[in-house]
Amino acid sequence: MERIINWLRLENIHLGLKAHSELSALRVMINLAINNPGVINPSEFAQVVVDSELYDSVVGGCCNISFYAVTNSISEPLFIFGRFDEGIGYYSKHKKPIDLVSLLAVPEEMDNSLADALLKLKRFLCQHEQAEKIRRAKTKTEIFRIFNEL
Repeated sequence: MERIINWLRLENIHLGLKAHSELSALRVMINLAINNPGVINPSEFAQVVVDSELYDSVVGGCCNISFYAVTNSISEPLFIFGRFDEGIGYYSKHKKPIDLVSLLAVPEEMDNSLADALLKLKRFLCQHEQAEKIRRAKTKTEIFRIFNEL
């Protein structure tokens, strides 16, 4: 989890998000990401993330989904984390709304790091107690601390 923690910034944690479908959640996450100073070419970044999603997204099966991309339209690894108040229109295998959404992106030279980061993030968020701590957190700082407890 160390790599992901190094990628996460307090300003990239977003609470109170709203979406009624996976596509609208993707749009929300891309819009949050392109405002990040590490995104060099916002339109190219958005297209790469959408293209990646057309092929596959990583659904944790419990409460989360991660969108991801490998692209040179960013200057450094990017981790955007969002909590959607009512979920994103999909339900987990536990019949609960999928409400924790991530977007991870890395420059092409870090391609090997992405798969490892996605797996670690999935394992972390699929731990019921971790997910519940994140759901109960009232501030970005609390969520940042939860990720840093690892």
